[in-house]
Amino acid sequence: MSASKESTGTLGNLANIPKLESTAGWINWSREMKDHLTMSGYGDLFKRNKDKPTGTSAATVEKIDNWLSKQERACGAVLNRLGYNAREQVKDKETVTEMFSELEKRFKPKGSAVFQELDRRYNSLTLDQCSGVMNFAERLREAQSELLQLDETCKIGTPQFINKFLTGLGPEYEVFLTAFYQNHNLLPERGSNGEVTKPAVTFEIALAAAEQEEMNIQQREKTKIQQTALLAGTRGLRKDRVTQTCDHCNKPGHNKAGCFGLHPDLLEEFRRKRALRSERRETKLERRKENSSSLQPDEDHTAAIAFLNTAFLSLQPQFGLAASEPSKLLERVHVLDSGASSHTFCHRRNFTSLEKFTGSAINGIAGSAIMPEGQGTYTLKTIWNNTKRRTAFHKALYVPGAHCNLISVSVLEEDGATILFRKGRAVVTNHGKVILSATRKFGLYVIDEDDEQLHTAMAAYSVSDPKLQIWHDRLGHLGEQNLH
Repeated sequence: MSASKESTGTLGNLANIPKLESTAGWINWSREMKDHLTMSGYGDLFKRNKDKPTGTSAATVEKIDNWLSKQERACGAVLNRLGYNAREQVKDKETVTEMFSELEKRFKPKGSAVFQELDRRYNSLTLDQCSGVMNFAERLREAQSELLQLDETCKIGTPQFINKFLTGLGPEYEVFLTAFYQNHNLLPERGSNGEVTKPAVTFEIALAAAEQEEMNIQQREKTKIQQTALLAGTRGLRKDRVTQTCDHCNKPGHNKAGCFGLHPDLLEEFRRKRALRSERRETKLERRKENSSSLQPDEDHTAAIAFLNTAFLSLQPQFGLAASEPSKLLERVHVLDSGASSHTFCHRRNFTSLEKFTGSAINGIAGSAIMPEGQGTYTLKTIWNNTKRRTAFHKALYVPGAHCNLISVSVLEEDGATILFRKGRAVVTNHGKVILSATRKFGLYVIDEDDEQLHTAMAAYSVSDPKLQIWHDRLGHLGEQNLH
């Protein structure tokens, strides 16, 4: 490499390095300056070519000349990024190592006051102060490096560093942290002889998992915004609809061609069709009453239907949720219930195996005894962190007359599962693996299913009718205060 090219490479990006003017800038300045000199071809002056070549041969004289030239260019680059006081401190130094040694004596931070400030910055750093998970990890590593450069006794252990990173992610990551701590160990597991039987999690694994969760959170926010925009657009269409006004009677809702005042025959036709529609509705209602089960739903069941029907009814045309009976809406969701003694489901299609039930009858929603029609394995499509899976429930009861799907907390615990409730979410784990999760909606913990239409409809509305508290009292008695 020619001298001109080396000089150009050295000075090319120097402007990006702040000038050294106080002890506060020493750590970053020293690191960035050494990195720059190394990339420009002068890193050997700190190591293998630190000392001046010796000898009198022609080859040695040429090496000495090249070494002095490199030292001049490297020292010139360093002087270029020094403030006035620092420049005066090293202006008589002839080698780059001498300059760094002198600058370190003068500007390297030292003392308890500096340690306290660096330690405060390290401990107070959190994700909400950064642009993202990767930026948070970078700044945390930088703070760790600054403490270590202050003194070797300031070294932070790997478990403490990883834990600081995870706890600094904030409350939005609490469910993620619960699952992460259950699936990973911050400390290695050791056998009786002290050998490592299971290594501890590395910072790279923790960082990759946090980045994935960040993407999941962003995707959920994006989906929520899209759903809100869709609902707003649908409502906006209703508001923007132009109302016609008749030029004859000045009444809204029709024009002259459809005015009953100008066309009495249209009024007669309208009344005839209205009577026909009313007759058809009454006929359908009578047929439903004749075909309905002898077990009539009581107030609890009616409240339960209204509870979810309120959320779904206005979205039926948009999301294809039309059903012949309101109870169809209730039967679609699955609820985590601390009061149920068995897993109870009302749909046959999700049972992968079903046998005749030989036990005793169970209490129905209406307070009367209901005999399950079968018992077997029920499979449910669930979703966790955008990962779809199938969750199987064994010894589940098939009870069509229940009109709802209940997943028993007590049965899950008997099977070795752990249920954690936090910030409106419930996470069910078994042997350290997440098997399903639930989100609190309308006071109930509704299982997160792989059903976009169902998810969109339930996210769009809330229920405020106090009469619907009846069903909440039946299923909504799960809470953080009594389940830990």
